[in-house]
Parts: sequence; C-alpha cells; structure tokens
Amino acid sequence: MKSSDASAENMDELVVDSSVFIAAFKVGDPFHGQAHAVIEQIGTKYRAFVSCLALVEVVGAMGRVVGPKYAKRIRKRFTSWAKGGFITIEELDKKRADEAQLIAIKYGLRGADAVIVQLASEKKCMLASFDEEILQKFEKVLQPSISYRNRPVKLRGDLSHSRMRPARHQSFKNL
Repeated sequence: MKSSDASAENMDELVVDSSVFIAAFKVGDPFHGQAHAVIEQIGTKYRAFVSCLALVEVVGAMGRVVGPKYAKRIRKRFTSWAKGGFITIEELDKKRADEAQLIAIKYGLRGADAVIVQLASEKKCMLASFDEEILQKFEKVLQPSISYRNRPVKLRGDLSHSRMRPARHQSFKNL
C-alpha cells in the first residue's frame, strides 16, 4: 500500500499502540481525527508495526463498546491490512515477554503497555500512542516519543494536517 513516491526503504518506522486504533474506530472519541491523521500516513510516510497483543486490546475494547458484530469487522480489517502489507503484526515470543517484564518492573508499566514499549525499543523507532503514561515512560526507556494530545499532529519534520496525504488502503468509513 505504498504511494508512488514512498518505498519501504525510506519510510520512518512506527509502533502503533492500541489507543490510536481505538480512537480511529470509535466515532466520538476525542482523538478520533488525530488517530485518522496518523493512520492515513501509514504506507506513505510510516511503516507500521503492531503488537499482536494490541490487536486483542482493540478488538476486545471495541466489542464491549459497540458490540461483537463491529468488533468482528475490525478483526477482519486488521487481517486484511496485515495481508496487504499495510501493517506488520509482531508476535509476542518468550524473548520479548522477558524484556517486557523487565521494562514493567523498572518503569512501573502495566503489562500490555510494557509489551508495546518493548517492541518500540527493540525496533528503535517512534511510538504512536494517546496514553500519556506510556509515552512518558517510553522516553525514559529509549528515545523521544510522539504525543498527539490536543494539538495538530506533527510526527516529524514539517508535517501538519494540511500536508498529509492519504495512504492507499481501505478506509475506516466502510466498517
């Protein structure tokens, strides 16, 4: 799902937390528009990694909020995105789980949050999340993270809402 002027080699890498997907799928979420802006750049500006645990969190949360029928459609969307190369789903193996445990202990993170921080740390890439706690602790673990709270989305450089180009992938509108 790459645009003609972007290739996997020149895209920045980004780990996407469940909070971004939940905000994108949940109409009325305070971060709904910002989440769409982030996701619209996957495949053009960003190569996205997603923990398999984050997918479970998203589908579970959406199932509780909007019902199982919509959650099943979201699950299918994730499967389609992974098959099409729009996102890369990362497994939680023993090595990653061990590292996440150490991060949880050292930084006082919840289990799922430690898994996301571990993945971004391993990939040495940016972390997209609306969870302030995970962003603050990620900065301590590795590097500055991206926060989208109450301001225009600026991922890197001079990007802003007005300059964002949509990725060529299935939209959220057809769910």
